[in-house]
Amino acid sequence: MIRVLISVIFLTSIAFSAVVGEEISIDCADGNVAIQPPPAPIFTDSDMIPYGSTFSSPAIHSALIEDEGSSVWPDQDCSNDILIYGGEVGSGQDFDVDEDTGDIYAIFDTDHATIDSAIVYRSQDAGATWAFWKYSYSPSGELNSPKIRVVKDSSGQSWVCMFMLEGTTLLMRTMTTSGGSNTWTTVTSEDVIYFDIDGEIGNNEWVYVTYVVAASGNDLRATRLSLDVKAWVDDTILFTDPGITPYPSIAAGAGGTVSVAFLDSRITTNQQIRIKRSTNYGSSWATSAQVGDNSGGYGLSWSSIAYTHGTTENGWIFTTYDLGTDDNLGYYYTTDGGTSWSYGTTIGGSGDQNMPYVRAQKSTSGHATLSFNEDPGDSTMYAWALGTSPNSFTTPERVNDFNATGIWPAVAGWAGSYSAVLYTNWNGNYSLYFDWYGNTANEEETSASLTGIAQITSSPNPFTDMATINFSVTGTDPVSISIYNISGRLVKTVVDSESFSNGDHSVQWSGVDSNGTRVVPGVYFCRMNTGDSILSNRMVMVR
Repeated sequence: MIRVLISVIFLTSIAFSAVVGEEISIDCADGNVAIQPPPAPIFTDSDMIPYGSTFSSPAIHSALIEDEGSSVWPDQDCSNDILIYGGEVGSGQDFDVDEDTGDIYAIFDTDHATIDSAIVYRSQDAGATWAFWKYSYSPSGELNSPKIRVVKDSSGQSWVCMFMLEGTTLLMRTMTTSGGSNTWTTVTSEDVIYFDIDGEIGNNEWVYVTYVVAASGNDLRATRLSLDVKAWVDDTILFTDPGITPYPSIAAGAGGTVSVAFLDSRITTNQQIRIKRSTNYGSSWATSAQVGDNSGGYGLSWSSIAYTHGTTENGWIFTTYDLGTDDNLGYYYTTDGGTSWSYGTTIGGSGDQNMPYVRAQKSTSGHATLSFNEDPGDSTMYAWALGTSPNSFTTPERVNDFNATGIWPAVAGWAGSYSAVLYTNWNGNYSLYFDWYGNTANEEETSASLTGIAQITSSPNPFTDMATINFSVTGTDPVSISIYNISGRLVKTVVDSESFSNGDHSVQWSGVDSNGTRVVPGVYFCRMNTGDSILSNRMVMVR
C-alpha cells in the first residue's frame, strides 16, 4: 500500500476548491449523500494536550491519504453507510448522543508519529450528515483509544467528555456542547494499557472510568469525576492481578448503580466473568462476584456491559468464547440492576464472532444494541433487544457496506429510536462510517456472500509460548502477515511480502515483538494482507 503525505496547502488547491471548515457534499445516484471531511483547520494552543508549555507556531494538520492512482480521496461510499471521515483512523472510534438535543458526537484518532490527533465530528440530523467539531492533539507522540460521552452536571448543562491515551497517560478534555469552557484533566499517570468509560443520564454529574495498570500486574481500578467541580475522586483498586488482561467494561444504570465487568483467571482454575458493583454512584464498591465461567475449558476474551435506566434495571454482559475455531459470543442478563444474573445464550454461526459491544438507550425504555465482528470477511454485525425482553435479541445482520478493520471493535449505540453502529473500514483508507437500522432499511450484503476467500487461523488459541498461524492462499499476490496489539499498533511482522503457492501454509509466532521482547499476555490480532484482500484472526496469549 502506497501512502503519500498531503499538506493542507495542497488539499485546498485541488478541484474541490474548498475553504477551511466547509464540507464537501457529493450527491449520489441513489439519492444518498456522501460527506467528505473539510480541509483540516489550524490548531490553537487550547487544542494541545497541556504540559505547562505552549506550542508556539501554528501546526498544520497533515493527513495520510491513500494513493489510489487517480485521486487523493478514497472511493466514495454512495450506498447506505454515511462517510464521516475519509482520512485514516488510527486505533479506534466511539460515539454518544446528547439526550436533550439528539445531537451525535463521534470521536476517532489519527495515525501520525507527531501532531497526532483525536478528532470529534458532530451530526445534528440523526447521523445523516456530519460536520467537524473539535481537535485535540499532541505535538509529539501518539494519541490512542479515544472515547466520548455526553453527560450533564447538576444544573443541567451538557458536557462533551473526550478521553484519550497519550502514551500510557489517560487524559480527559471537557467542553460544553457550544464548544466553550475548555478543560483538560489527567485521569491518571499510571501505566494504563486499557480503559473504558460511561456517564450518568439526567442531572447526576458523574463520569466513570475503569482502567488496567500494567506495571502492577494488570490491576483493575476505577475512578469518577464530578462535572460540577471537574475533579477526579475515589480512585479505587477493584481487583488485584486477575491473571490475564481483563479488558474491563463499565456501565451506569439508574439510581446510582455502576458496574464493571471483567475477566479473571486467578481465583479458580477456570477463567471467569466477574463483576464489581456500586449502588452509590461509584463512591464505594461491593466485593466482586462471579457471573459466569468457562467450565467447558475454552478461553474468554473481551467483556462488554450495558444497563437500562428505567424503573426496571435490565443489563447485559457479553463476552467471546474462544473455541479455537468458530468462536461464539455468549451473554448474561439481569433484571434487577446487577444483583443477580442469568445466562442468555450464544450468538453463533459460520466463522468467528468476537469483539462484542453493547449499549442501551438513554431513554427509560432502555432497548439494547449489540455490535460485533464476524470472520471471515470482517463483517460488522448488529442485533437489538427490547428493554422489556432482555433475553430476546434479534437475528444478527451485517450492517457494513465495507469490511471493517477486524482489529478494534465497531461501536454500538442509538440514533434516535434506531440502533446505530460506527465502524472503521480497511479497504478504503481506514475511513470512518456510520449506519443505522432506519437508514433506508438494511440492504447490505450478507456474510453468506463472503465465502470462497483466503482464510487465516491460529492454534492453539489461547496460547502460552508459541502460536501456529495457518493460512490459505488463493492468488499470486505477495503475502504479508503482521501481529497487532489491542490498540491497533504493529507488534511484529511475521511474513513480509513473500510469495506462496496456492493452498495451505503455516508460520509461527513466539510471542515477541520486533525487538525480540516478549509481549504481555492479552488479546492480539494476526493480520494477513494478500494485495486484494485483508483478513484478520484474533489471538489470545495467556500465562
